Amino acid sequence: MPAAQSKRTLVIAGGGIAGLTAAIALCKEGFRVIVLERSPARRLEGAGIQLSPNAFRVLDDLGMGKMLRGAASFPGHIALHNAKSGKVRNRFELGDAARQRHGAPYCVIHRGDLVALLEAHCANFENIEIRYGEEVLDAATYSNGVTVLSSSGTVTKETAAKGLIIANGVWSSLGELVPGRAVPQFSGQVAWRATALS
Repeated sequence: MPAAQSKRTLVIAGGGIAGLTAAIALCKEGFRVIVLERSPARRLEGAGIQLSPNAFRVLDDLGMGKMLRGAASFPGHIALHNAKSGKVRNRFELGDAARQRHGAPYCVIHRGDLVALLEAHCANFENIEIRYGEEVLDAATYSNGVTVLSSSGTVTKETAAKGLIIANGVWSSLGELVPGRAVPQFSGQVAWRATALS
């Protein structure tokens, strides 16, 4: 990689929602971005996620508002029910109320659909490169940047860049590279989601 190019190159470890969103935002600021995702292809598993108005506004500012409006669902309200009696315990108005209060909508979308939209939007930027099947193994920082060691099959590559963004999950082993990072602790609690059709 030419030295001039590496001065404006950032590497992102992780090609999920956080990594691809960061790639778009940084590219719009003039950076060349290389996204390294260890999965061999885009992962579509997951569940539905909520995008609050502030999250929608961020994605809209990145040029994804029209895409989201065509793929997401925009519920009119959320109702919390008592599991035994079925009685409504609380109700939160969304729809027009959310748009008027926050200046942006509240929506829900499947995680895999959002990742697919982000990947499609990344394709609109020539300075974003997504490499699947390539995991970041290690990195070393220097006064003028960082060298990222990654593996693609049996081939090992080194990429010189201005910086490395770790976006591959809270349990990422790369977190050890961050000085003073708080080590995540499992709370012992797990949340299960279900859909009830009536």
